[in-house]
Amino acid sequence: GGGNSGGGGGGTGNGHRRTVRRQVYRKELFLQANFRFLVADWADLKGSATDPDHMVDWDDVVLVEIGSAEPLRCPICFDEPPVCPQVTLCGHAFC
Repeated sequence: GGGNSGGGGGGTGNGHRRTVRRQVYRKELFLQANFRFLVADWADLKGSATDPDHMVDWDDVVLVEIGSAEPLRCPICFDEPPVCPQVTLCGHAFC
């Protein structure tokens, strides 16, 4: 049986396969896209002037603002909103 041994279909018919590159997931980019950071006055922000994805040093972050359509609730104590929340490097927020 002459099946399609190339896997997938929809090719161009010339035998070339399209290579799909997956972008590496970076949790820092997730944080930057979903949170706002207030950084200390002494923070080195030179890299941010030329690279919008430049992540500031986490030690220079003074405040993290979380935007949400729904009220935030601490997943540990269930306070709503969380009282003096902490945000981990992976984006989890808790009291």
